[in-house]
Amino acid sequence: MRHPKTYGGEQTHLLIPVCKCQNQRCLFKYTRVLPEDLTPYKHYKNEVIEDAVDEVVDSNTLETENLPCEQTMENWKAWFAGNEHHIDGVLKSLGSRVNEFGLELQNSFDSLISKLRDNGAGWLAVVNLYTWNFNVPPLNLRQLSLTDFNFVPEAMSLLCPCKEEGGHEEQGSP
Repeated sequence: MRHPKTYGGEQTHLLIPVCKCQNQRCLFKYTRVLPEDLTPYKHYKNEVIEDAVDEVVDSNTLETENLPCEQTMENWKAWFAGNEHHIDGVLKSLGSRVNEFGLELQNSFDSLISKLRDNGAGWLAVVNLYTWNFNVPPLNLRQLSLTDFNFVPEAMSLLCPCKEEGGHEEQGSP
């Protein structure tokens, strides 16, 4: 049973089905099937989280609608901002697997998550569908704070000269 909150502090009562996998080698014996309007590990429905991330709600709405506190909404914004490139990469990777797209989608500079957000409400359900169902969930705030994406060891740098193995001559990386 889940009790997600929505505008006005209203709580709905949802019974979440639990499915059991019949495959004996499956790592996940039991899985919960969440409805589209819920995000895993969040206590509010997607519409409230989307409006907070898109900055549709302000301090006046906060008082009249009995929304979550400002710190919770700031945490949602930080969570989404930290995962925006990850989510966009996941969407491009999955989209490029479709025959009609390919590498041109992966190499494009267009942000798919921005296009989803421009289409209006419901973008978080699409993000959840692809990230969670394909087992590449967004990082949580604790994981984001422990990860330094700006640090690349010099040995892994693209400008570092490397030796190619396999009998070829020594070459530098481009």
